Amino acid sequence: MSGKDWKMIILGIVMSAAGFADAGIEKNTDDNTLWAETFQDSSYIAKWRNEGGFTLKAIDGLLVVDQRGATKKKAHTIGRYVSYDKAYPYFQVYLESIEQLKGYRGWTLSNASSGGGRFTSSAGGVIPGIWTFNINKCLILAKDKGSFFLRIDLHGYVFKFKSFKMMKTPLNAIIATADKKVLKEGDEIKFTLLMKVPCKDATISIRRSYALGPLKKINDSGYVQLSSDDRGKTWSGTLKITKRGFGAKKLNPGGLIFECNMLGGKIRKTYTSNSFIIHCD
Repeated sequence: MSGKDWKMIILGIVMSAAGFADAGIEKNTDDNTLWAETFQDSSYIAKWRNEGGFTLKAIDGLLVVDQRGATKKKAHTIGRYVSYDKAYPYFQVYLESIEQLKGYRGWTLSNASSGGGRFTSSAGGVIPGIWTFNINKCLILAKDKGSFFLRIDLHGYVFKFKSFKMMKTPLNAIIATADKKVLKEGDEIKFTLLMKVPCKDATISIRRSYALGPLKKINDSGYVQLSSDDRGKTWSGTLKITKRGFGAKKLNPGGLIFECNMLGGKIRKTYTSNSFIIHCD
């Protein structure tokens, strides 16, 4: 086989992988969106890997994942390849609703490709809503552009996903950042809320991802009041870690849930998790 033939084979493999990553996804729907998947066509579900023996259906624009009847011996996961571009760093998942079933309850969103990285995880329950993550902070990505395998572990509910998106600037999103990768007492976490439609008030509540309980000890109150300077579309605030010994020696990425509660707008809650480590002892 000639060198030219090998080049054509390699090119075909690359193009197939790229096509698999983008299948069922609308690309560049606007200048702010790299891609969006909204489940209007049930034929696209075939591009999702179903390792849990779940029932996957597209119903009324939702990806419905039902674990009833699934084989217990199988991993309780679904996933697919998605493309990324570090210039569009915000990955947003809209879990519209859940229906509780018997047994263990929880979920994990992560990168199962080389490099790894976790977006969020919870045990003892799952909170539906809009979840936003920065891939440049959560994941280890070797290239500026490429694809990774999005793995979602699901337990204890019928999950109904409305959309998955990769964006340059997220909307209806809470963003949590820090100047360090590892935080301790005295360090700060900065919050930014970006709304499509203005709201009248916004506060952050902090939860542990384990059992979803409130974490009041991190700063004496467990919440942060945000303030706005542009009529309610952009809000900001800072949490200073003032306590030690709040239930663990350290909290790894995804170990906290930051719940933003809004008043006076169309969206009442939005979520993210920590992409940094917090030493607690």
